Amino acid sequence: MWPHTEGEEYYSISFRNEQQLTSDQLMQYVTGAGSDLYIDDLAPSLSGYNIIFARYPRKSQELVSVGKHKHFPLNSGHHKLGLALEAVRGFYTSLRPQSHGITLNVNVCTSAFVISNLLDVLQELRRNTQLPDDIHREADIISFITGLQVQSDYEQRGNYKTLKVTGISNLNAMTSKFRGSDETVREYFRSMWRGVHLQRPGLSLIKFAGPEGQQALLLPAECMQVLPGQSPRGKLLPPACSAAMIIQACKTPVENARMIAETGLPSLGLNAQNQYLRNFGIMVSDEMAVVPMRKLVAPAIQYNSARVSPQPGRWNARNQTVFSAPAPRTKIRWSRLVVCIDGAARPQFAEVANLEKKLQAGINAVGLATGVEFLASKTPDHFVKPTDAQSFETTVQQLTDSFQRASAGKIGVLVIMFSGNGRGKRVSSALYSAVKYLGDIKFGIQTICSVLDKFQSNEKGQDQYVANLLLKFNLKLGGINHRAVLGMPPGHKFDPTGTMIMGADVTHPGPASVPDSPSIAAVVGSCDRGIFTNFPGSVSLQQSRKEMITDMRQMVRERIAEYRRVVGSPPSKIIFYRDGVSESQYATVMEDEVPQIRQACREEGIQNVMLTLAIVGKRHHTRFFPVDERDVDQTGNPQPGSIVDRGVTDIYDFDFFLQAHQGLKGTARPCHYYVLVDDNKFTADAFQNLTYQLCYNFARATRSVSVCTPAYYADILCERARCYIIPLLSGAHAQKYKAGGKWIPDRAPAVMKGANDMMGAGVHPNVRNTMYYL
Repeated sequence: MWPHTEGEEYYSISFRNEQQLTSDQLMQYVTGAGSDLYIDDLAPSLSGYNIIFARYPRKSQELVSVGKHKHFPLNSGHHKLGLALEAVRGFYTSLRPQSHGITLNVNVCTSAFVISNLLDVLQELRRNTQLPDDIHREADIISFITGLQVQSDYEQRGNYKTLKVTGISNLNAMTSKFRGSDETVREYFRSMWRGVHLQRPGLSLIKFAGPEGQQALLLPAECMQVLPGQSPRGKLLPPACSAAMIIQACKTPVENARMIAETGLPSLGLNAQNQYLRNFGIMVSDEMAVVPMRKLVAPAIQYNSARVSPQPGRWNARNQTVFSAPAPRTKIRWSRLVVCIDGAARPQFAEVANLEKKLQAGINAVGLATGVEFLASKTPDHFVKPTDAQSFETTVQQLTDSFQRASAGKIGVLVIMFSGNGRGKRVSSALYSAVKYLGDIKFGIQTICSVLDKFQSNEKGQDQYVANLLLKFNLKLGGINHRAVLGMPPGHKFDPTGTMIMGADVTHPGPASVPDSPSIAAVVGSCDRGIFTNFPGSVSLQQSRKEMITDMRQMVRERIAEYRRVVGSPPSKIIFYRDGVSESQYATVMEDEVPQIRQACREEGIQNVMLTLAIVGKRHHTRFFPVDERDVDQTGNPQPGSIVDRGVTDIYDFDFFLQAHQGLKGTARPCHYYVLVDDNKFTADAFQNLTYQLCYNFARATRSVSVCTPAYYADILCERARCYIIPLLSGAHAQKYKAGGKWIPDRAPAVMKGANDMMGAGVHPNVRNTMYYL
């Protein structure tokens, strides 16, 4: 204990030795002598080494560190995005135990940070008229800056203190007294800063938390500098900023490799100048690891009467008819509803009729005419103009009558034509969500969204635009657009008979959401005879930010039941792609989710299911740079079908990196697959080929996708389900869970009840077992 002033808080801190970190286990693991070790056992040692590697950039005066692994330059590589944001390119580092040895993963990363001057932040937020109106609302500006850490020398010139923004006052420097004194804030700064005058004394003062029991500290924004490396809070990046961000982040493989070698290694201290590494006897090679790569053969693509051979991950479907149209039955009626965006005037009828005519002609051309007819006579209102497209509830109310008329007219598919009357208006998330909520939850009508302005603005591209809509038309009604012809390399077998392929994912609430908003889990499952093209799905709400799927058993049962209904018997083999799980959660998947899957199978009459389960990883920093020009595609990335299963993969278990798609822009990210369960005893080649070929079964495109289709579908279904509870996820319902301006305690049950009330009975039976989500 030490002397202290009365009323002053003091703390006693003690230290104890929890564990001595050594490299013994790590070396055993990478040399093959640690087969009884799991990656979790190495976590303390890896964390210790990562701290050592991060020490140099954290001490550097030229970098700012964000989190454990990311480091950004302070004075270079900054690019304005607008809306008080700038894109900064930096570096990610992480130590990895792999079959190549102990490797340091270094990658280029780009983040959006708030600009440095707080006054500039506020002025840019308020004057930017290029962005949607809701960005300008004071509540959103307060949300944007609340929590930002700033520095100010308000007490003594040159003596900076760090403060955290808590809000914006309605007082200014000319009227507010400084800390209850007789001086106004303006007078205080003039005397304290020796005659320096505030340039904008009439602006609202910024709130900071005062000492406990005292009123908030109010200071002018112009004397605040935002600490570097802080991301925007509240709303996600608006479209204009997102587009600029993508441009800055998308650099070619050659550019990224050069930046890592020439800028990254020296700035991160990965050379002889790093005393922290020298003290631990650590040396890092300045050469990238070279690992073997193979190229898998793409499958043929089957249409109704022809096969197409893909060229580097894509193919041309011109003049092809769909593999199969919806099953013949009572003709499915379709109609259209024009929705004017954000006060736009009605479009010309000729514009609507042109898209309508091309859609019907396309339906006839691709082989859908036998099961689909256009019903103009009982169409709902031609035009609806929501008065507040930013309000989910208001929009739902104003669109409900049109959906009721469509339902009464037995419309099966409603084509929504959004119109901004050529004014470049964007469809708000509330408006889009309202359409999907009414179609999926309330009325059971398939909805296909189109934008008239896009259709009209590109006359040459109109046929392609319509073709993309027709892909959705067919698959939502149960048809098959195309299928990959599955095949195995010589000496390897895969029998699709009795095989069901499933995918699962979880999406979590974002930073703007009401706290404790639920996470959303989705499971999709094939229900056809071995061609793996039809994937209906189930969705479920669960505890906020919980990654493990709570209702896995029930959703798997639903998918098996649908498979049995369509095929006539339950599956005997299941191949399961689980998306979105980090390495640290692999053991939890084995302990929690795998038993639920097996239990669901037993409850559906499958006593000894043959299960293969692989984790699908997209959020990693491994990138490949081809060294042979023959392996490079036109963007400088590895060609589609490139696979790496040695050198940078696990030492004991079966995992691999697969780049299945053609990188359109920037440096392509391969997908990482890690097999946890394999009752089916796949050979490596067989499972890798199957996974690659499934990437060609994505029904909405004529190119292979980066993630195998079942996992991709589960991800899309999660995103669709966000539409149903968008008032919570967007923060629009925040006031319902506040009292006196503060979040109510123990609000989680109330928030979950609110979400369940919005979901009602879930997806409507009319569309539940279709691919309505695509």
